[in-house]
Amino acid sequence: MKPLFHFCLAWVFTSAMTFGQSPSETTADEEKAVAKMQQAVQVASQMGPLPANFRLCLSADLLSPTDPSRSDAFQEKWEFTSTRIRRYLPRTPAGGRQTYQLVETRPYDGKKLAKILVEGKAFEFEDLEGTGPSLNFAGTGYRLGHRSIEIHAGKQIVVCIEEACVAAGYRKSKAELLSDLYTRLALLARQTFENRN
Repeated sequence: MKPLFHFCLAWVFTSAMTFGQSPSETTADEEKAVAKMQQAVQVASQMGPLPANFRLCLSADLLSPTDPSRSDAFQEKWEFTSTRIRRYLPRTPAGGRQTYQLVETRPYDGKKLAKILVEGKAFEFEDLEGTGPSLNFAGTGYRLGHRSIEIHAGKQIVVCIEEACVAAGYRKSKAELLSDLYTRLALLARQTFENRN
């Protein structure tokens, strides 16, 4: 249990800096920003384009449940702006803490992304109840680490969906919805870079 505890504790101290702080209690202005971005994404899913201040951050850092010291870790980080996808790769400087480095950007179909967010209920996710037992990382084969989806309106986080080994997880139906949403977003990013020629 000691390696697991150390890994999860390390995540608590480092992951909050990955994309920004999670929103706490929402103010009236924050609720307006969420509603405005939700409406803009809904419109973009039908007609495009996404608003200029749109940004989505997608991140995963997962380890096998059987042995946290094994090398079968899965790490990825993507950032979607209104018109481009940014691909990041993990880098660990000698003696330093792991960071992510931007390596490439590419244009993509914003309408397709908006449709994924609408169909995946990204803006409604936190209000959904869910049914079944609690799960972390549904459908991944991993049980340690964290992954997150954040939607920003400029510098403000309007949606923050996270799961981590230090939390109880989401009920099964909600965990599966998150898994589908994350998978579809990640596939859009990966396929955009695979289909470059």
